[in-house]
Amino acid sequence: LKRPQVIQALREIVRVSRGSAYVQVDSFRNRQEKENIERWQLTAETIFPPDGWKELFTEAGYTGDYYWTITE
Repeated sequence: LKRPQVIQALREIVRVSRGSAYVQVDSFRNRQEKENIERWQLTAETIFPPDGWKELFTEAGYTGDYYWTITE
C-alpha cells in the first residue's frame, strides 16, 4: 500500500479490532538493511525505519501492537 492507504488501513484496523490489534511491517535501521529489504520485498510501496513507522502509527491513531520485519 502507498502511505495514504496505509493510514486508512491502520484506522480501519483500529475501528474493527475492539481494542486489540497487531501489525507487522517492513522496516530498516541502516542503509544496508534498507537495500536488503528493497531487494527482498519487490512489491512494497511503503517502508520506513522504526521511528518513521511510529510517526505514521501516531498520525493514523493506531494504538495496537506492532513488530518490524528487518532483513539483516
